[in-house]
Amino acid sequence: MSLECGADLLRRIDDGTWVILESGVGFSSMVEAKHQAGLFKRIFDLKLLPPVKIAEGPATATYIEYTKPVCRLARTFEAITPIFCEPTEVIARLGKHSVCARKRVGRGGLVFLGSMLGPGLFAEEREALAIGAALVASSGNRVSNFK
Repeated sequence: MSLECGADLLRRIDDGTWVILESGVGFSSMVEAKHQAGLFKRIFDLKLLPPVKIAEGPATATYIEYTKPVCRLARTFEAITPIFCEPTEVIARLGKHSVCARKRVGRGGLVFLGSMLGPGLFAEEREALAIGAALVASSGNRVSNFK
């Protein structure tokens, strides 16, 4: 994400929009991961920790445990971006790592996904669909689709 894109998102969030942001930082180089961590801290006051590689091969299946807004397990892929935030903001974990958070910002908020949910949604996996629907529903009626 660029500083300009982040600033635009922050303006929209401050105005009352909820943004669900799936991060691919876990698949970036360490240099890019550090750059993105700086942007997230500066823009959203969200601390991204160094990415963690979790899979050794294509047959490895690892599951993220969502506890809010629904209790479900969802597959994750190869890498995660752990976060450090208030315990009340954590919505999903992988073992000891907080991976996803719901954070109020201004009149809106940010749902940060440090684990890929999109591939499960695209594959129409039952658990991913339930999590995605619950995330949108819990974020109110002002969720925007940004490209």
